[in-house]
Amino acid sequence: MSTSLLAVLTPFEAEHFFPEPLLADLRALFPDFRQLDPTDLSPAAFAEKLAEADPAILLTCWKTPLLPTALPPRLRYVCYLSGSVKTLVTHAHLERGLLVTNWGGAISRVVAECALLHTLACLRRSTRWTLSMHQQGAWKNGLTDAASLFERRVGIHGFGPVAREFIRLIRAFNCHVSVFAPDVDSTHEREFNLRRAPSLESLFSHSDVLIELAPLIPATAGIVTEKLLRLLPPGAAFINVGRGGVVDETALIRVAREGQLLCGLDVFAHEPLAPDHPLRGLPNVFLTPHFAGPTSDRYTDATAHALLAALALTGATLTAQEKLPDERAPLAAQPPATPTSLPGAETHFYRTGASAPMRLFVFKPAGWTAQDKRPALIHFFGGGFTHGVPTQAVGWAKNAAQLGLIGIAADYRVKERFPTDATACVADARAAVRWLQEHAAELGLDPAKLVVSGSSAGGHLALWTAITATPLSGDPAEAPLQKPAALILMSPACDSSVATGQRAERFGPNPDAYSPQQHLDAKMPPTLLFHGDADTIVPFKYAVALDAKLRATDNDCEFVPMPGGGHGFTLPEWKDQAPKRIKAFLQRQKLIP
Repeated sequence: MSTSLLAVLTPFEAEHFFPEPLLADLRALFPDFRQLDPTDLSPAAFAEKLAEADPAILLTCWKTPLLPTALPPRLRYVCYLSGSVKTLVTHAHLERGLLVTNWGGAISRVVAECALLHTLACLRRSTRWTLSMHQQGAWKNGLTDAASLFERRVGIHGFGPVAREFIRLIRAFNCHVSVFAPDVDSTHEREFNLRRAPSLESLFSHSDVLIELAPLIPATAGIVTEKLLRLLPPGAAFINVGRGGVVDETALIRVAREGQLLCGLDVFAHEPLAPDHPLRGLPNVFLTPHFAGPTSDRYTDATAHALLAALALTGATLTAQEKLPDERAPLAAQPPATPTSLPGAETHFYRTGASAPMRLFVFKPAGWTAQDKRPALIHFFGGGFTHGVPTQAVGWAKNAAQLGLIGIAADYRVKERFPTDATACVADARAAVRWLQEHAAELGLDPAKLVVSGSSAGGHLALWTAITATPLSGDPAEAPLQKPAALILMSPACDSSVATGQRAERFGPNPDAYSPQQHLDAKMPPTLLFHGDADTIVPFKYAVALDAKLRATDNDCEFVPMPGGGHGFTLPEWKDQAPKRIKAFLQRQKLIP
């Protein structure tokens, strides 16, 4: 009998930790596989679902609720994809023999990378120079007030996996490394070319850079005192990407305010950091919002670590393990597999043919019947016209279905998976919308109430589904039969012209003919436009220009700038506010009650 596995993952967690083909690999490795979305599940409902599934292995992540007191009879292992398990299991669970693992050292190198970021930012006085250049028009005057990491004395408090990865990262800087930790011995001194500090006082007083990486246990709570901080030489950098609770934060604030100590902080005593926290705004303090690791592109490191642990428990062979990504290696050079089906979705082809059959994955709302004429939302994923898979659109489709719409995740020909340029992406988007309009009756869909949404490059495609003109070399027979009822655009790559736009080279010899910004109709559908003002992939100015052009012709455009937002849902505000704004926008367009 195969080992049963229940994956308790939200759509976001499944998309980022198990992008295809990893989810397919998971299903292949555990044929008795089930998936549960914990979104909006009460503790009682979760306990009921868990008892009903009775898995041997539970795969969990951030949004998995606390396990019930009474566990299913077969459950023996909880594989947690993330870090701390305090919100998932209790001591009583562990005392009864439940085996629990987390991402362990799989993300250590990414956290170490963030420690290096903080180190360099402090030594170069990045906060001071960034604030003064942005807000005061400053420029250097005389000697540059900055320092280098080369040849510096680096002290590390703690010697876990992150500390070891950090030492590997800074080898090129020829630093003199000292470590204070109870488990450092002479073997480590030789292997890592470090010196064992005899005490914390010695470590602090002889370090130009102090990396705080001690674990938070009763013995270390508040162990970094004001006395220790004042032992650091003037101009030294104190970096904490470990645990905020090991530092006396009140003392740290007092010392930091004096301006002699440079601080790089990713963790804090209380999180999130209060808007009026006294550490904010200090020019000698470099802050990040507890994002040391993993970065979104390295979530699969934790996935590989988790799957290897699960396979080891089941006694699976190395043959199966060879299918897993190497958590220490770069992202796979091979293109991702093109999904042929998605859990919970109907698959429809809007293009056929052996060379490039193109699919739409349709999620029906609760209570749907064949006689319905439902509003619908189709989403086009982003990826610069070169990469991406339709699983990136599943969250949009499922959220639409929860609002009562038919939700559709679209695939289209990106260069990574098909030998095409970006002109094929535009053609596919228009053909997909045309197909939905032509097959509305069989889908129970109202073609007059079709919303088109897109992220980044997908926003470019969404705009083209609302433009009457057929792009150069496009097929008029694939043009949408009518304009979408509304557009929802996330950080759209709306201008690909040579003169003012981006990614023009991806559209062949006539890129201006494919820039939606240059071909907008006088009358466009009502548009909801989100864009972060800190976006470095598609700069904010493009959204400002699109909004201005739509408003100049009296179009209905609701522009939502996200202060501090990057390219996508990189801030909690995006995740919390965007769904509410989308729902209100759809209600205003009378597409949902």
